[in-house]
Amino acid sequence: MHAPWLRLFLTSLTVAALAGCGSSGGSGGSAVTPSTEPVLQASGITNCTQCHSAQNQAFLAGRHANLNGSPTGPHEPAAAGEPFSCGNCHNATLDAINMPAAYGLSVRDVVACEACHGNGSAHRGIGPIPIPRPGVAECARCHAEVSAETGELVALRSRSGHSPGALNVVPDYLASGHAAEPRDRSTRSETIGCNRCHSDEGARLYRGLTTVAAITATNGRGAEPLGEENISPIQCRTCHDVHATGGDQLLMAASADGSAQYNTCSHCHADNAALDYHFDHFDDNGLMDRSIRDTHFDDPTTTKLLEGYVLRTQAATACADCHNVHHGDNSINQQWARSAHGGHLLDVKEAEGPDAAVGSATADGWVHYPWESDARQGCQRCHTATGVANYLDDPNGYSPANNDFSHLAAWNGASGSPQAEMLYCWGCHSNAGAGTLRNPGAIALKSTGGTAVTYQGAPVVLPDIANSNVCVACHGGAGNMDSSMSSRFVGHHAPAGGTLFSAVTHMGFEFPGQSYANPSYFAHDSLDLEIVDILDHGTVIGQQVSGAGPCAACHMSSSEGHRFSVVEKNAAGEITALTATNCSGCHDGSHGAALEAGNAAAAAFLEEESAGYQQAGMVLGAYLANSLPNFLGTTINNTTADLLATYAFQNQKLPTEEPGGYAHNRLYVKRLLFDSIDYLDNGVLDGTININAANYPAAAHWLGSSRP
Repeated sequence: MHAPWLRLFLTSLTVAALAGCGSSGGSGGSAVTPSTEPVLQASGITNCTQCHSAQNQAFLAGRHANLNGSPTGPHEPAAAGEPFSCGNCHNATLDAINMPAAYGLSVRDVVACEACHGNGSAHRGIGPIPIPRPGVAECARCHAEVSAETGELVALRSRSGHSPGALNVVPDYLASGHAAEPRDRSTRSETIGCNRCHSDEGARLYRGLTTVAAITATNGRGAEPLGEENISPIQCRTCHDVHATGGDQLLMAASADGSAQYNTCSHCHADNAALDYHFDHFDDNGLMDRSIRDTHFDDPTTTKLLEGYVLRTQAATACADCHNVHHGDNSINQQWARSAHGGHLLDVKEAEGPDAAVGSATADGWVHYPWESDARQGCQRCHTATGVANYLDDPNGYSPANNDFSHLAAWNGASGSPQAEMLYCWGCHSNAGAGTLRNPGAIALKSTGGTAVTYQGAPVVLPDIANSNVCVACHGGAGNMDSSMSSRFVGHHAPAGGTLFSAVTHMGFEFPGQSYANPSYFAHDSLDLEIVDILDHGTVIGQQVSGAGPCAACHMSSSEGHRFSVVEKNAAGEITALTATNCSGCHDGSHGAALEAGNAAAAAFLEEESAGYQQAGMVLGAYLANSLPNFLGTTINNTTADLLATYAFQNQKLPTEEPGGYAHNRLYVKRLLFDSIDYLDNGVLDGTININAANYPAAAHWLGSSRP
């Protein structure tokens, strides 16, 4: 339920919006009280500049001053009762024509003083200003819209020039804990009040003070309550300098240790033990409530262990790299922290305590080598967030030499750093708060050394699969049957896309004369894709592929999509539940098992498939080791003279390196394993095998005795 102040705010904003910009009502972050005074007249920005020189300088540094002249204007505000136009926000006070006289600038749209403070004809330096401290209601007039159908605040409609990340700012804020009722006095601390972080007034009063002693000495007040009647919720003006808007002018300035954003957020979400008032306050899982110190820092004195994430504290978007800083909902972040991309850090900390670290058991892909060192440059595009981001932004021009890991402690090219990155939100997202993905386009596969993967002399290029392009950039594979033979799997680790698009990649080692074509009903490679028109002012100028794409369609369809898991497993690694919700759209039971999320039979079927696939790999491994006699009578590896025997050696690695192959492209991996066993048992591809069902029941059932 909304707090009382919020219900009043929503009501008053609706009234203000219907009345149009320039209303003389004010919120100060609270309710708007209708004025009974005579209607005030606008004075114009030229008059304001005569006295407020300090504010002038800040104003000119921000976007409200429109120094780049976009939009140029002047746009006229819509008349009362007419739909809003650009001018209602960009030139509400008609001050566009006053910019030459006020600042010596050309005529241009401008969000001038009276657009936020109200008309100032009664002020003249000494009289009252209608809205001395503009609050959320004033900001929301232009940073949100009021739905004509419901009367509720909704996101701005996307328009040319509007930042996609800013469309939901006000609705996000209103749904966040920042908009909660303010708090004044702590019940747990005698040295400082809650108002420092739980009120707009306290946050601004105590800003920049980093010790308890400094805070208690502030203005002679110490930690005395400010008074419930004197405080209001955290709001726009708490964190933003409302005169110098634009993101770089925040509550706290940048310092040698952190950007303005980092310093502003950590002002309350403390990285400072002395000011972490929630230090001894743990949530139900034993983690510090509202603190970042238990998950956001990796101890540089340990190696191959990660105690937390490594923040780019000096980046302008240090916190927005992963968070919607206006909404404050960490659900997606917590899902990610339970995923392999996050090293399952949150699971480990909940089980072992806030000081626990992850290592090779759950985060080997991030700690196995010093990926950020020059010796591992070929691996950085997938094993570091920095490399992923740079590669996705420009796959063709990517150079690992340009990867900058200076945010890692003691980093140098020769030895790397004792810290390491995981695949953070900003690796895949250009704007994590808005959910904006990087857009690499169709992916051309490359080896770990950066050379093109080819098949029969032509580069292997995966189809454009929209949002899932981001996934196959690393999960598409790094080699195929035309690559140089290796003791390792040439497709590399977790190459699900290589299996999914086997008709293009030929990632498995395909025996000559055998068919590996997908059946006509195979559709996993085209899930959630459609061709849409590209419009320019209503004119179709082209087409593009759109949609989640096959990777995200399955791995992000559950209620916890950023865990990227389609099933749940028990401690023994057995599938106990299907969590993906969209499988049943095709697998409805009319042909094979019904794959409905939460259905016990679906989980049992998938476990049977997985067990058969894994055991088939064990059978093939026994033939390679000659413990099940192979036709060569010796151990087979990548250097064996018989070429087709080395094909079998490579294919045996599929279940280990691509454990989801039985689901991604069941028939393809089954044929590869069947043919490999078929060849090794007698040196001939005769289409039959004989697996001892007593020793290998799952494999015998899964593969059968005749080629699938």
